[in-house]
Amino acid sequence: MTSLIQCVAIFAGGQGLRLKNSEVRPKPFVDLIGKPLVRRVIDQFLKLSSINKVFLLTCASNYTVENFIGDHFCDIDVCLCEEQEMSGKLGAMQFFYNSNSHIDTCLFANADTLFLNERELLSSLSRLNLHADIPTVLLANPDSTRSDYRKVNLDINGKLIEFQNSGAFIASRSWTYSNYLHPTISTSLELDEILLSQGISDFVFVDSDILDIGTPQRLQLARELIDDNN
Repeated sequence: MTSLIQCVAIFAGGQGLRLKNSEVRPKPFVDLIGKPLVRRVIDQFLKLSSINKVFLLTCASNYTVENFIGDHFCDIDVCLCEEQEMSGKLGAMQFFYNSNSHIDTCLFANADTLFLNERELLSSLSRLNLHADIPTVLLANPDSTRSDYRKVNLDINGKLIEFQNSGAFIASRSWTYSNYLHPTISTSLELDEILLSQGISDFVFVDSDILDIGTPQRLQLARELIDDNN
């Protein structure tokens, strides 16, 4: 059974330490051909017409988000969900659900990752099962130019296939609370480790390369690839 995704929450609390020496803005708001990076991330999800609410999950101890919002967000409905101190992605999800009691399931994504084939992204999002009891993780094509990302190997018809974790996933309120309150999981494992553990999640493949803009080199590559005329 499928249902329409109605909201997306973007992890935007980090400053981006690897970009600190080359950029004056925190990573979610670095300029990417006239727009903040996070706005371009949001735009790719807003092309799914069912999404009517966008949340930025931020952290006051890292930077003051109001200093960077500006006019680039005045045409969309964006709600800030700001923690005072960093609590990790799972903690940010718990804080988000505590602050929005009317939401039971949400699409979560990183503020620094762009899908290069938006058509495939939208096609995959339209098929997600929002009623599943476990998360659904979006996987993308592996990146042959890098070795520093979390690889996901799945057995498909007896053959081990490699994918790349896109950082985007669907997770419910109940799943978030049960894992946040788990004494071992919440303190010893990163969110990606939980999501990619055997039997924890469903996986959906998006036939797209992704661009994780976490270093000056990849930011420069993104600036070379982005073309708003196409």
